[in-house]
Order: sequence, then C-alpha cells, then structure tokens
Amino acid sequence: MAIALLITASSIVLAQQPSCGEWLYQDGDGKIFLNLPPGDFATGTARRKPSCAYWGGGLAHATRTKVQIMSKLNLNSTQIAINTSDASFYTDARGGHLDCPFSWGMAVGCEFDIDASMVINLTGTPFAVQLREKAWNHHGAGSEGSVTCNPTGKMCTGKCGGGCGGCLMDNANLTVVDRQDFECGVKKIINAKYACQGTTNPSCKPVDFGGIPLEACEKECVAQTYICNTGTRQCMYSNAGGIPYNECMAGCL
Repeated sequence: MAIALLITASSIVLAQQPSCGEWLYQDGDGKIFLNLPPGDFATGTARRKPSCAYWGGGLAHATRTKVQIMSKLNLNSTQIAINTSDASFYTDARGGHLDCPFSWGMAVGCEFDIDASMVINLTGTPFAVQLREKAWNHHGAGSEGSVTCNPTGKMCTGKCGGGCGGCLMDNANLTVVDRQDFECGVKKIINAKYACQGTTNPSCKPVDFGGIPLEACEKECVAQTYICNTGTRQCMYSNAGGIPYNECMAGCL
C-alpha cells in the first residue's frame, strides 16, 4: 500500500510539471511569440494620436500574455530579441487601445512623480533579461525612478515617472539560460511543416498538410518569381518570366 501511495504521489507531481517547450507559441502567419506567465504588466499615462505622444490624463495598467520574438531561432541561439511594441496579445485598462500601446517593460508618468510601475516576469521560460537593470534607460521630461532585477534576471520590477517621462526598455534581448527547454521549443518549429504563401510579399506559413521544412520553404519563397502590376504597383506571382520578389518591389514602387 505504501508503494502504491508513493507511485500515485509521484505521478501527481509529474503531471504538474510544464511540458517541454511550452514557452513558445506560433500563430497562423508563422510569427513566433514568447508565452508570458501571469504577473507581467506595464503602466503609463495616456497617449494621443497620431504621434502617440504622452499627454497625461492618469495612468493605465497594461498586460501582455505573449511578446513577439524577432530573432530567427535555431538550436545554437544564445539570445533572442523581443519586439517590445507588438500589440498582438495586448490589453490595457482603457479597453485595448491598440493604436498607441504601451511598450513591454514600460513605466511612464506625467505627474512629476514616481507613480508608474512595471513588472517583467520570465519565470517558467528558458530566458532571462540579458543586461538586468542596464536594459532600461530614462526617457522623456523629468524622468526619474529605477528598475531592479533579481539575481537570475527572471524578474524585473520598476517604479518610474516624470513630466511625461520614465523608464523604457532600450535593450530587449533575452539570454537563453535553460538550454534543454529552449531547444525543445525550437525543435517544434524545425519539425513543423510550412508552405510559401501569398501572391504579394510571400512568406512561409505553417500548414497541417503537404508542407515542407522551414529552411526548404524559405528557399522556395526566395526562388519564386514575380512581375510588377503597373496599375496597382504591386508585385504578383508569375510562373514564367518574373524576377525575385525583392527585386520586383524595388522597381515597382
């Protein structure tokens, strides 16, 4: 009976462990994202279109469930670059405001006080903030405050503000600190199948059937030829007599 209980308890513990590579998410367009654990947020003052300049009006709380990875991933990668302004999985207390989203890791205020805060939480991912506190700099009028990261670089918190100023993340590179979990996620991309799609601006997108490995797909996309539609000023796919897409666009615009 004791052995049976021990096996059962062990099974429960194993069931609670996250699956390998769960940090990675790929959307239908082939874009790669880092899944963020709960507790990641940024606060900032209101922003006005079209320039998205800060102009006061109180602070809003913004969260992201995912951030976009800009780097091309491979098994030997030691760091990744994050698109801090991507708003694909963003929401804030104003109801979304995707026209002027707050940057990831931002804390900006306009009340001449250190009243804005932010948290970056990378717990459960294979990454850490590469430069720790040095990844942030002061921006805007009268900016003050500071950001502090724990020794592992997995958790960074900040309180900043100013006269429409504060702390922004200038270096959004993350270091790979868990090689096994990182490679497990990257292999999901490598093992996935893709197809070159799009009559304009072609790109490799994941498909369930009939696809090929990503590297082969990218070569196929580059090899496809296009001709310029002089009416729309767009390059369209052509199975004969065309030129590579980038060359076509350079002469078509």
